Amino acid sequence: MKVIRPLVKLLALLLLMPVAANLILVFVVCPVYDFPAPEPFSGDSYYNPYEEISDGDWLKGNFHAHTRTFWGLMNGRKNSAEAVRNRYSDMGYDIIGISDYMGINRTFEDQPMFIPVYEHGYNYNKTHQLVLGAERVQWLDFQFVQTIHSKQFMLDTLGDDGELTVINHPKRRDGYPLDQLYRLGGFQLVEIWSTIARSTLHWDSLLSAGKPVFAMGNDDCHDIYDINDYGVAATVVFAEGKFPASVMDALRKGNSFVLVPMQEEEDTHERKAERSISSREIYPVEVSVRDDLLDITMSKPIRHARFIGQEGRVRSEGDVTGPTASATFESDDTYLRAEFVMESGDRVFLNPVFRVQGPGLPEPLLPRVNWGKTLIYRGVTLVLTVLCIGVAVRSRKRRGAGLYRP
Repeated sequence: MKVIRPLVKLLALLLLMPVAANLILVFVVCPVYDFPAPEPFSGDSYYNPYEEISDGDWLKGNFHAHTRTFWGLMNGRKNSAEAVRNRYSDMGYDIIGISDYMGINRTFEDQPMFIPVYEHGYNYNKTHQLVLGAERVQWLDFQFVQTIHSKQFMLDTLGDDGELTVINHPKRRDGYPLDQLYRLGGFQLVEIWSTIARSTLHWDSLLSAGKPVFAMGNDDCHDIYDINDYGVAATVVFAEGKFPASVMDALRKGNSFVLVPMQEEEDTHERKAERSISSREIYPVEVSVRDDLLDITMSKPIRHARFIGQEGRVRSEGDVTGPTASATFESDDTYLRAEFVMESGDRVFLNPVFRVQGPGLPEPLLPRVNWGKTLIYRGVTLVLTVLCIGVAVRSRKRRGAGLYRP
């Protein structure tokens, strides 16, 4: 019994240490932010991410796949970098991103299309982000307790380390709740489709708040030998040349779309690869806005078209004959985005066309640190911590004194 009690105390201490460290990060290190009120898109002009898509290449990519890391503790199963690359090469992918948890896989860094990417986040709520173009891994995270302020602090920190930040599967475990996500800033893309979650509603909440955030589709592949774990979603990028810098610039400006290939029951890799290569022929040929009419022509026939607007409301929907679909910007439409089911059964999610005041991509309003509130917050936290420690020490002394009997 004398041995068990100290061991139990030691175990409790070891369990409490990371929780205490997390609380210190949240309530002492993390600043307090002011979050600007949503400002929906407005203006007499339109930002059209497909306005200049004549000279260049449509490159098919997957930016989210895992390999075996940390002695197999992380969920990459038996994937090797070579196996992942070979599988996606078979399927005609141009961009093959290996996004290991908390690690930049540099196996193919000598290849011309290598883009460093990793998945950040080792917390209970699965609040994860892809960081593209990073040179190092950011190990800071909030494992247990998270607030909207800690999430913004994390996004700011990741933004300082990488070129682009992607919100991964925001719906999963409510890692990015709808009532928080639209208030956050410092990221450029959101993963709307993967094997893990479908998050178009989260995307529409951002767009409705006037955030120029574009869509990404990825497999989030953890087992390259599972036929249902890859080839599920892709991000197709229009780049002026097959260079990483061109790809990053295109993603930043929304010159891309999400492709969700048609799936078959009892599929084989050979059939899936054949369909994947064939789906490379699907892309927007022309997207234009004239007299408030959004007109989209695809390279292949459309079976069904749906146009989504403010608050995620369906503005127009119906079957289509041919490669062209259109919808009208009404006075209360701040943006319109198109979803197509193609004749092949593949699904397409185009980035939105939205209202702007002037030319170019608008700068979103970003949360700012309120240093006054931050100092007050930290001061109050420090005082409460000292008081709690003082009470605990006095209580321990009293218990100790009570054990003495002269």
